[in-house]
Amino acid sequence: MTENVISHPVEFWLTREQVAERLGCSARTVDRMLDRGELPRKLVSKRLVRIPESALQSLTKEKPRSPEEERS
Repeated sequence: MTENVISHPVEFWLTREQVAERLGCSARTVDRMLDRGELPRKLVSKRLVRIPESALQSLTKEKPRSPEEERS
């Protein structure tokens, strides 16, 4: 008997530096975008911020990259 497996998309979270690298700008520019509400953020702690990759994709219309591609 075949089981039905429901696949849920996995959300990848990026650092300010990763976002800056993809956008070709500085981390400070990313900070300003976050402050203006142009990018959503998740506060991991008081000082650590993560940005969902999906928000960056919608901003740049780029194809998602896997964590393996991110390391190369």
